[in-house]
Amino acid sequence: MIRPVQCGVYKIRYLQTGREYIGASQNMWRRGKAHGGMLRRGEHKNAALQRDANAGHKMRFEVLLVCAPKDMLMYERLIMAATKRCYNIRPSQTPEHIATLTRVRRAKAKLTDAQVAAIRADTRPQRVVAAEHGVSQAYVSDICTRKLRK
Repeated sequence: MIRPVQCGVYKIRYLQTGREYIGASQNMWRRGKAHGGMLRRGEHKNAALQRDANAGHKMRFEVLLVCAPKDMLMYERLIMAATKRCYNIRPSQTPEHIATLTRVRRAKAKLTDAQVAAIRADTRPQRVVAAEHGVSQAYVSDICTRKLRK
């Protein structure tokens, strides 16, 4: 079944514990699959969420609301504030914070404009490109999705 791209706020809830992880994404279904994959592989960055997954607890992914991209972080914060048993460490990062992080990553990586252009043009898997350039896969993803600006 093909799911439409939907921007909005979602939650991941463990049925046994009742705890919830609240998230916002411009493509909630893709983000939900990414969370599920990280949890199955034992790679999720949220230790408490990963601990419950490792314990074999049943998880449910639910869309809470569909909204415009400009409103999703506001709604995420409101829902997080109203959620009593929350896994979240902090709200999603603002676009300004993401831009700052990518500038810092680029400064640490010391990539030239030509290297950034080569990374964007490369069709190999991002993990291969990242290893070749000595940067993280997340950084290569930022470059390829053009989140990284000069």
